[in-house]
Amino acid sequence: MFTDEPSHGPARASFGKALIACLSLMGSAGAQTVLPDSAGASIGGQVLEQITVRAERREMDLQQAPVAITAIGASALDQSNVTQLADLNGLVPGLTIATSSGFERMVSIRGIGSETPENAFTTQPGVSLHVDGVYIANSISLDQTLFDVDQIEISRGPQATVFGQASTGGSINLIGKQPQLDRYDAYIDVSGGSYDLYRSRGILNVPIGETFAIRGSAQIFSHEGFAPDTDLPGFRLGDADERSGKLAMLWRPSQDFAATLTAQLYHAHHDGEEQKNILDPNPDPYVVSQDYPSLFRLDTQLYYLNLKWDLPRMQLKSTSSWQVLNNHIQEDGTRLDVALIGYFDHVQAWNTFMHDLTQELSIASQPGAAIDWTLGGLYLAQINHQFVDERSDVGGNPAPFLLYDNDAHIDRHSYSAYAQATDHPDAHWRLTLGARYNHDRYSGPSTSFGVTTDDTYSKGVGTGKAEVQYDLAAGSMEYASFTRGYKPGGVNDNPGAVLVPHLFRPESINAYELGSKNRLPGDTLLLNAAAYYYDYRNMQYIANDPVPFKYGIDNIPAARIVGFELESSYLTLDKHLRINGNLSLAHGTLVGNFKTLDAKAAARLTAASPDCAFGGAFFSPACWAEIVAGAPNTNGNEVPKLPHLQGGSNAGYTAELGAWQLLSRIEYIYRGPFEYRIFNDGLLDRVGGYSQWNLYLQLAAPGRHLSCSLVASNLFDVAGINSRYTDPFGTGQTSNEYIPPRQLIATVAYQF
Repeated sequence: MFTDEPSHGPARASFGKALIACLSLMGSAGAQTVLPDSAGASIGGQVLEQITVRAERREMDLQQAPVAITAIGASALDQSNVTQLADLNGLVPGLTIATSSGFERMVSIRGIGSETPENAFTTQPGVSLHVDGVYIANSISLDQTLFDVDQIEISRGPQATVFGQASTGGSINLIGKQPQLDRYDAYIDVSGGSYDLYRSRGILNVPIGETFAIRGSAQIFSHEGFAPDTDLPGFRLGDADERSGKLAMLWRPSQDFAATLTAQLYHAHHDGEEQKNILDPNPDPYVVSQDYPSLFRLDTQLYYLNLKWDLPRMQLKSTSSWQVLNNHIQEDGTRLDVALIGYFDHVQAWNTFMHDLTQELSIASQPGAAIDWTLGGLYLAQINHQFVDERSDVGGNPAPFLLYDNDAHIDRHSYSAYAQATDHPDAHWRLTLGARYNHDRYSGPSTSFGVTTDDTYSKGVGTGKAEVQYDLAAGSMEYASFTRGYKPGGVNDNPGAVLVPHLFRPESINAYELGSKNRLPGDTLLLNAAAYYYDYRNMQYIANDPVPFKYGIDNIPAARIVGFELESSYLTLDKHLRINGNLSLAHGTLVGNFKTLDAKAAARLTAASPDCAFGGAFFSPACWAEIVAGAPNTNGNEVPKLPHLQGGSNAGYTAELGAWQLLSRIEYIYRGPFEYRIFNDGLLDRVGGYSQWNLYLQLAAPGRHLSCSLVASNLFDVAGINSRYTDPFGTGQTSNEYIPPRQLIATVAYQF
């Protein structure tokens, strides 16, 4: 295996030094710390803690929230070596995170997400991302390494009222750690591990007087690439070199008012993620044969102000944000060298620049009212600029030529208003109704091959939900809900296309869900379950046209999805052993006769038609008619990115070793096979399942100062395939993205 190559001597040395430092520091006299369990509570008396979530834009107990939601704390993220959102695969029911083109994170929940990664410029993801309540209005930010996170909340199912029009699949809310008025706090940790991994994190919280506090945090994270390139000596794909920083200031002049101003900066300089062409003759999954270096640069700035007023009968919140994103991509379009494939395709630049302004206002009733209600509105203004330059010598051209270029500017404006109310007719029943009006408009010029088009899209749509909740017994709650979700449509810059429409339609989803949440007496068992049925309409995806370069976004007429999910936590052995588990079963089918083309099918049909010879695909109606007639039918295909079975389990045991405390935690993750695209094209789309084992150990003395931990992720070095990407445009080549290989990481942490 690649991880046994001699070149990893420095990587092993890095882990060895960290391990020695970890163990030697643990011998320091008087060292003290608090050891977290697998969910973040203190050991020596583990509890099934009450978790507060913000599922309805109000703080509430997770067990009382009538939605399918998973909350993962900071300590559990560390114990599973979750450094980015893609590492959550298998930890959350129904969640699938894959990568397209080496940098686009495609997040799907219950099969609903985004099938249009290459056109993210004009479309929106189906799973929305929020940071401390701020809507992050670009999908590229999903690539960022997680930093200073207190809790991640993943809500499953359409968020049709308080979280917006594009959240047809669900939402991810990153909750950061906040300034504290009542104490000084400082923390630092240093990690070393395989592949020359280095990470250092530090925070400092300082109260100033009785009404002001400031909290600063920083992170440095780096490791060498997992995949060397045989054609580019010394070049490795899948590396990391990142810097993160955050400064938050809290002003609370009274118990009724609080203002938090936050600035968060992120910088990444990578050599691109590994995408290994399925035609690559090298059998090692972590070695590639590519002759053009892939690069990834990302700089983001996020500034936001959260205001909160507690009034006698209501609570007023305001969230304002300014977001800046600069992203530069360079990649080998074939994922293979010229000697093996016969031509090259170089994406020399794929640059994206975004500026976003958001403002959200909401008014909600105070807790304990006879009717809980929320009113609010969101405004988004976004300025986009994208530049793409792709060069090739495909077709035996004697010199490289411009295969594709695009210089586009789009301004987007979205606004929405929402209302939701929950009635309590008696002590057991709660009835909820909610509605939202969404309006999206975008316009701007787009230039390709010297031709400029200027299109405008504008549409308003309503969404809503109805829900009933019943407390069957103390600690047991059941709910049933209907939710209608929506994602905007848009315009394709493809004048003259034959099969792909100029306008693509909005997506919609009618979601029906039954759920049960249970905390058994004695607080030793939590058991939550949900079953759902989705009527999904006009799924957006990338389609090819019989006319070359006239691709765009089209809509699959309908899909049906059913599923069941289970989450549980159990305490036993005098509360020293905690076992957590999750399971999801799902099946989805595309419904209705619908013919469409991907790059592979279009090339195959073009090559087989005499009418398409000598460039006929550019001008011959007879050629186009033959290609349309031979286009595959999607009826009965599986919904993409929806494993039939996935889940995981972990067990954490705490033991007292004299004055020391030891947490031992083992974790198993399974993600079953699924189809990556709507085309279900045999080996091109079928992604196999994989299993992964993780191990975590933490040793500490009683108190609050020093601790040492060891992580072994992907313990048995399984080369699981996370995604299988087929280029929808120029090359049509298919490549695999593998999960990270085995990593051993040692961490020393000190709490001042």
